[in-house]
Amino acid sequence: MGSHLFVVNSDTFPIHTQRGFAGVVKGGGRGYYAQLADLMNIRKGDLAFFYLMYIEKKRLLYSENKFEPGYYGIYKITSFPFVDENDIEGKDQFNSQYIFGNINSKHYQKAKEQEKWPVILPIRILIEPMNNLNYAKHIDDTTAYVDKTDEGQLWTLLFKKINKKGQARGITPLLPEEANKIARLLFKANQIQFSDGVNLLEDIKFYDYPYKPKEFLDIKLEHNSNDLDSVRIENMLVAWIMKNIDKNVPVICDIVGIKEELEFHGNHIQYGISGDTIDILLLHHRKINGVEYRYKATVIEVKKDRINEDNVKQVLKYTKWIAQLVTFNNISSIQPVIIGKYPNNIQTIKIKEKIKNLNEKGIRTPIFIKYKLINEREFSFEKFEV
Repeated sequence: MGSHLFVVNSDTFPIHTQRGFAGVVKGGGRGYYAQLADLMNIRKGDLAFFYLMYIEKKRLLYSENKFEPGYYGIYKITSFPFVDENDIEGKDQFNSQYIFGNINSKHYQKAKEQEKWPVILPIRILIEPMNNLNYAKHIDDTTAYVDKTDEGQLWTLLFKKINKKGQARGITPLLPEEANKIARLLFKANQIQFSDGVNLLEDIKFYDYPYKPKEFLDIKLEHNSNDLDSVRIENMLVAWIMKNIDKNVPVICDIVGIKEELEFHGNHIQYGISGDTIDILLLHHRKINGVEYRYKATVIEVKKDRINEDNVKQVLKYTKWIAQLVTFNNISSIQPVIIGKYPNNIQTIKIKEKIKNLNEKGIRTPIFIKYKLINEREFSFEKFEV
């Protein structure tokens, strides 16, 4: 079971919560394929949290909504992502408030005239209340990031607080320890026992008016490449892998290993304040003497062109940081994987030298995989040695 964080604001949050769905902006250009990877990582049964970001009241359409910034939850995802471009109206005290589905909507056009900050959210995921886990109180940033009375740190979320242009992200996969911490903080803030029943958000009758999509359009995952030699954008391949990471794809399934031991799969995991990310992270665990133990982290780097010396050099850069993030500083438990095209002869020699350098520092030899496009929607993979 994975966990995902959806970003909302005071305009969109109450309707999301009241109608039982999470909405996402449809990205454009190269960013669209990065967003596809986020969407393809979602599974039915995963957990969902909301982070309500602060926006000045004067920029909001519905400034009468009074919700504090911070973390809210916990919800269960009940559908795969889909597209519905119809507007969704709030109910009761949120009547005549909308989440917009397309630019031609009459409600959206009226909102634009106000020169506020209306957003269009046509990509949607259905959610429902988790029994005994929907809390009235939220978690503010100080409690989440500064207060040390609760163990652990929301590292990847803290890194995102230092945003660079183009790094905004409507969906973020949560590491298991991050999801546990947010859930634990919500539980503490509300000071209720799980057996006491559902404690709904104070200002919203959650799920009294569940949203029933008028359209339920699948999100197509196509490469849109001019030829079958290589993908046009690396994130096309990242998105495909996230969609199929647990589908027994030959070669990829060898990287995944035993599916029951796959604790986490996520894409574009940030591991530092400079905005550095790894394409795909897998966490593997098993029970040893009755105790759950994370025995390996697989880091997958995806390259659309030939694998080269710099790609292997990058392994050295991220390994120590990923070890601190997820394997308790155990560098030897991290398995690098590089997916791309065959290196040329000169690069092969240089790669071997870099591998030797990695091994001397206790880092595992990367697993090299060549990808091939079969058609506009499918890939095949081949493991090779350098």
